[in-house]
Amino acid sequence: MADKYEDFKELDAENTDGKDYRIISNNRDSTKCVIAPHGGKIEKATSEIAKLVAGDAFGLYLFEGIKTKANIDLHITSTNFDEPKFDRFIKKHTVALGIHGRKDKAEVKGNCIEDKETIYLGGLNKNFVELIQKNLNERNFNTLSEGHLFLARRGENVCNRTDKQGAQIEIPLTLRENLLADERLMSDLCEALRMSLTEA
Repeated sequence: MADKYEDFKELDAENTDGKDYRIISNNRDSTKCVIAPHGGKIEKATSEIAKLVAGDAFGLYLFEGIKTKANIDLHITSTNFDEPKFDRFIKKHTVALGIHGRKDKAEVKGNCIEDKETIYLGGLNKNFVELIQKNLNERNFNTLSEGHLFLARRGENVCNRTDKQGAQIEIPLTLRENLLADERLMSDLCEALRMSLTEA
């Protein structure tokens, strides 16, 4: 489904900061950051995951939908995301980890499949992507780094706008719901991502 808004200027013309959307931006004096440009009610659980991964160690940026309904309207694709605070935020960091949510149904190698468990990986920082895959797999999370539609190989993608570029994860809805319901599972995921960002 195509985005309702092409860029932030269009979105902001019809929505109000603090009423329809909320922005959280904290550098924390770190060169590394965690970002969730589709947080809040846009892509469920991505804000919660980003906050836990960032903790007090890494920069954190969230763009959150807080409308009573139709929060998906606030989705701006990652290559077009140009919210001004984000533009200033990302320039202060050298590596970024993007947290995203996907539907359970996905296209893999040209086939439409139901995949409720696999975390799809992307981004231009190959070493970082490999670190994430290794650390997630060691904690029994299924991952896929090729053959899907979320490879994030364009430089304009939000996760790649730092000096060393970055990585992103796309978590299926069912797994996100399970993460919210299972504190241990959430802890395992976030620890794997935190370790990867520390090592990147």
